[in-house]
Amino acid sequence: AQASLTKADGSLQASNNLSDLAAPATARTNLGLGTAATMTPATLAGDAAFTGAYVRHGDLVLHVKDYGAVGDGVTDDTTAIQTAVLAAINSSAILVFGLHKTYKITSAIAMGPANTTAWTLDGQSSTIIQYTNNTQIFHFTNENVNRFTIANFTLKWNSAQPVTNTTAIAIHFDSSTSLSYGWYNFELSSLTFSNGYQGIASSSTASPNTLIWGADFSHLYYTSSMSGAAVRLTPGAGGDPNNHIHDSYFQGIGNTTEPIIWLSNQTALCLSNLEFNDTFSQEISINTADGFTILACRSERPTLNANYQGKWVISNSRGEIIGSTFQTVTTNVANWAFLIRCISSAAVRIGTLSLLGAYTATSGSTAMLAATGASNIIYDGPFFNNPGINPFYLFDDTPSHIVRYNGNDFRGTGIQVQKIITSNTSQAAATTVAAGAAAGSSPTATITGNDTAGSVAVTLGTGPTSGTLFTVTFGVAYSATPKSVQITPGSSGNGTAKAYVSALSTTGFSVSVEAAAPGNMTYYYLVLG
Repeated sequence: AQASLTKADGSLQASNNLSDLAAPATARTNLGLGTAATMTPATLAGDAAFTGAYVRHGDLVLHVKDYGAVGDGVTDDTTAIQTAVLAAINSSAILVFGLHKTYKITSAIAMGPANTTAWTLDGQSSTIIQYTNNTQIFHFTNENVNRFTIANFTLKWNSAQPVTNTTAIAIHFDSSTSLSYGWYNFELSSLTFSNGYQGIASSSTASPNTLIWGADFSHLYYTSSMSGAAVRLTPGAGGDPNNHIHDSYFQGIGNTTEPIIWLSNQTALCLSNLEFNDTFSQEISINTADGFTILACRSERPTLNANYQGKWVISNSRGEIIGSTFQTVTTNVANWAFLIRCISSAAVRIGTLSLLGAYTATSGSTAMLAATGASNIIYDGPFFNNPGINPFYLFDDTPSHIVRYNGNDFRGTGIQVQKIITSNTSQAAATTVAAGAAAGSSPTATITGNDTAGSVAVTLGTGPTSGTLFTVTFGVAYSATPKSVQITPGSSGNGTAKAYVSALSTTGFSVSVEAAAPGNMTYYYLVLG
């Protein structure tokens, strides 16, 4: 029977089973633990690679604090982080950073040797600030690295990096030698980029170029302080298969010379649930991709300007765009601007697009879809458009290009689906205008625009009459007479003058009035192929 553990006075007494209350050495012996002199901590496999650092959180989980990283935003933590990163990579470990800490570095963190696998860097919402201009934060140079994760960081520079600082890249896959495997089956997630040049980028001077394949990029937040692409994967002929960029947000990006998402030589590519807000830059560029999908992406308050003739540009690629939205579009171009532009023999199936919010055209005209350079678009709808939005058009730059659509699948008002526009977007000569006899004696007429669209301002002379008010001559003659020209007076002051197109040919058109114009007027024109 088990002896009582208490004495008559209620105090504890010694026990053969729990004698550590009186004699610790006996208790250890009874419990099979040996004596205190022979007890030693367990040793983890691979501890030699940790240079004596203590593993705090269990098997193969490391903390940068144990390598000397302070994380106060003042202390230079470069050496400590570099040592910790190499320890994690070489041991297939998880490296944890301090929750909400700020780490200062002054050189790039080298991301280990080749042939490593199954490691993780978990930032725990920490920030790494690079204090050296034109320098990477995480720099990969050795290949055959796979099944790794980098997550939960803000990666920024201490001062804004211009687009000329081309190595100010947050996560850079970089190789000067020909690659056999590259970097594959990895995840980059929950990352914020600030003050740098590019967010995630691959580059190489060798052939075949950098291979990024089976990669998953998600929950990226890209701010307006960045000067270049958020994601640039532009390998050589080797190509990048099976990459997925999704569930990310790109805010207020403008005045860059690069697309926000810049991809080439991709296969089985997927972009999904991306949101672009208040952008001036081209948002998506896909070049030479087989089997791409853009799914449920949204562009809100985009501005189209002269430097970016399309928001989403597909070149020499085959794929589909489904369930996506453009909202509150502003156009400010000399000629045409395009929301989705397919060029250089692209073949794209497009379905279920929405155009929402107000449309503002400071100048120029906007086409929802454009097929140029022998590209084919198959649109099988439906298309949703808010009532009251100015017309958007399908655009085809030569009669040989094919744009197919089913008009019955379009919904909303103000959609000119029945017109395929034929026009020259780059003209060898300027469009000109001359005032006609109906403008009176010594009138003036000036034109702003091109062979496709623009405006004519007429200042009447003495004694205006009915007849030809002005004649527009195309800079480059059309190959066939356009179907029609739409004329819109700039105000209701046109009155009883009733302007109309009185002549139309491959070389130009004339506008006449049935009665004398009541005053100076601007007329807007749109040539429909």
